Amino acid sequence: MTVLYGGGATIARGVGDFFSTVDMQYITSYAEAADAELTMSIMTPIVGYSFTNYGLRALLGAQYQDTKETIEATIAGKDAVVGLRSEKWAELIGVDKSFDWHWSGSLMYSYGEDRNNLSAVLGYRF
Repeated sequence: MTVLYGGGATIARGVGDFFSTVDMQYITSYAEAADAELTMSIMTPIVGYSFTNYGLRALLGAQYQDTKETIEATIAGKDAVVGLRSEKWAELIGVDKSFDWHWSGSLMYSYGEDRNNLSAVLGYRF
């Protein structure tokens, strides 16, 4: 059995077409099969501008990730230690587009010294 839980909060502010957010999360998971636990703290500050006439938002930001440095596990009765290392900060750039009342999409790219991520999301609102 694997257990994953966490919590988070988002603080947002907007003035005219400018906006900013700070998203904070704490996540922990436990995998019984490997007897391994992982904890992670994530913070993502973002600033952006809304091009209201086009339904488009452009944003810049950064993402901070702090993970436990090692995972100690027992696999098939043997102890194992896996070290995790990552540059804690990575830059973030993205766009968000509302197509109509129901459909929206976003594209975000995060890049850092040792991690790169491209995320594409298509959403539908009921």
